[in-house]
Amino acid sequence: MGVRRRGRECALQVLYQLEASADPPPPEAVGDEVIRRGPMLADVDGARVDDALDMFVENFESPDKVHRHTTELVKGVVGNSTAIGALIQAHSPSWRLDRMAMVDRNVLRLAVYEMCFGEKLAPQIVIDEAIEVARRYGSDRSAAFVNGVLDSLAKAEGLVGAS
Repeated sequence: MGVRRRGRECALQVLYQLEASADPPPPEAVGDEVIRRGPMLADVDGARVDDALDMFVENFESPDKVHRHTTELVKGVVGNSTAIGALIQAHSPSWRLDRMAMVDRNVLRLAVYEMCFGEKLAPQIVIDEAIEVARRYGSDRSAAFVNGVLDSLAKAEGLVGAS
């Protein structure tokens, strides 16, 4: 397995841990309705990110290149989480971000970061990698869901190589 794939898988695990261990924000009252939203990465502070990354490095043996790539991905996703969330939401209108499976949501966050904010790898490579990670860590339907959202985003954003 290559450095980038391993870095993506490690970043998925760190993001999952950050989100799973976050305290949910209080519900928001909108008129007579109470809206509950799940923990969002925008609410995670830099110290928690650093702690999660340190814990990961201490407990999972990988080459330094993998650790560096994992760190870049995690910090990039957290630092751009609001914009990433808006892009995902715009291309998955039937699914609110907080209602998506946590693995699917974080695979999408990683892929959107790589396509739109990171090194801006070729969209088809990012989509293919995200599908493989979703197959490995998600449910039976994760790969198709991730493919649909990312393909829609790539086409709408005019990114070269959309499937």
